[in-house]
Amino acid sequence: MNSHAKRRQPQAEDAAPLTVLVVGEDTETRPLPDSPFIKAGCAVVRMTNPAMLPAICAKHRPQVAFVPLTIGGEPAQSVLRAAMAPQRLPVVVVLAENEEINAAAEAMREGAYDCLFRPFSDARLAKTIDGALGQVRRSGRPVARPAPPPAKAPLVRPDPAPLQIEAEGIVAVAPETRKALSRIEAVARSSAPVLFTGEVGTGKSRLARLLHDRSPRADAPFVVLDCATLSRPALAAEAEDADGALARAAQGTLFLDNLAAADPSIQPHLTGLIDRASGSGIRLVAALRQPEPGAGGLRPEIYYRLSVASVALPPLRQRIEDIAALVPAHLSACAEREGRAVLSLDPDAMARLAAHTWPGNLHELLNLLWHLTLTHDGPSVTAQDLAPSLPDGAGVDRAGGVAPIATGQTLAEIERAAIEAAIRAAHGSIPRAAQMLDVSPSTIYRKRDAWRKDD
Repeated sequence: MNSHAKRRQPQAEDAAPLTVLVVGEDTETRPLPDSPFIKAGCAVVRMTNPAMLPAICAKHRPQVAFVPLTIGGEPAQSVLRAAMAPQRLPVVVVLAENEEINAAAEAMREGAYDCLFRPFSDARLAKTIDGALGQVRRSGRPVARPAPPPAKAPLVRPDPAPLQIEAEGIVAVAPETRKALSRIEAVARSSAPVLFTGEVGTGKSRLARLLHDRSPRADAPFVVLDCATLSRPALAAEAEDADGALARAAQGTLFLDNLAAADPSIQPHLTGLIDRASGSGIRLVAALRQPEPGAGGLRPEIYYRLSVASVALPPLRQRIEDIAALVPAHLSACAEREGRAVLSLDPDAMARLAAHTWPGNLHELLNLLWHLTLTHDGPSVTAQDLAPSLPDGAGVDRAGGVAPIATGQTLAEIERAAIEAAIRAAHGSIPRAAQMLDVSPSTIYRKRDAWRKDD
């Protein structure tokens, strides 16, 4: 297939324009016209044949790629992996349909910079392009009208003013959150393994990425390995194959997510992968729900290998001060993403949020704000508007214990109640409910099918 590049007229003070590669058929990339890229000072190269990726990269040397999850009706995982291979493309943005949320999440775990869910607004596209340019600047690649990259500000300022790290979408007002960020600052420049601990939805993955971005390895790969999905053959492939996790994480960071969910039968082999990664100069970062050896069936030797430094992340119910800063920031982001007006919450509604116990932590709060943006009529949200989504007395108490369970319930009944509560908190989204419960979506679908047969 032929490719073509469209460039603006360079000005005297410009550096060579940054090149953006747009992959896919015309029908798949129609929402990506040349104009926003040209306005940002970029050259645009379009490619319809995925097999041409190596040749296009060699000829045009693009620094950014926009790649659909599906090309010509076929999954594009191989194209994405090739695009995200070391020394190929530093920044990859994924284009996805709403029903492709699981594949999009997998692409993000493997190193994609961002994901655009169709349909998206012009403002959302422009913001993504701007963010991609910023990422390339931080990697040291030349861009049009280059400016020296800003010095990284300390994660935590000595003053008590609310801290917002807007590039990473992190807000830290509560002392517990600021303590966690101080800990990240302290260990970022080390090569020591780091273990993030905290409940589901507390932001372990996001802060693991922040640790990488603040480290001397920031320009090297950040590779995610989901331990919950690993079989023994898959683990062997990740350790041995040329495109496995160890190869892709060379000189960078390997993040072991859902560590305690690893099948016990593969844990001895996982220990071997950890040792090989440590011996080859890869930094290891991991996420665990409980900060103790043997938690969740995890072998103690794995825990001790990874807990050289640890960062404990508080649940949202213990960092209520952050909610007042999180809400306006994420309502604004949701409005921009969906092309809708920015909502505000009245004082009673904010008090209702502060009183809720947030069993789903940040996932639950952010999904609620997204739901309100999509469904609420009018500029202001009241406490009464929140009542259907925040039932009184649900979830976990402030001290961190589980809310009382009615006596006389069987284990199956308790499990069903927990799953149904998570689905309600996720506003009907099975993938998001699965995230809250730290299980795969297929587990919830299978349980629901069984319940329907029994009802």
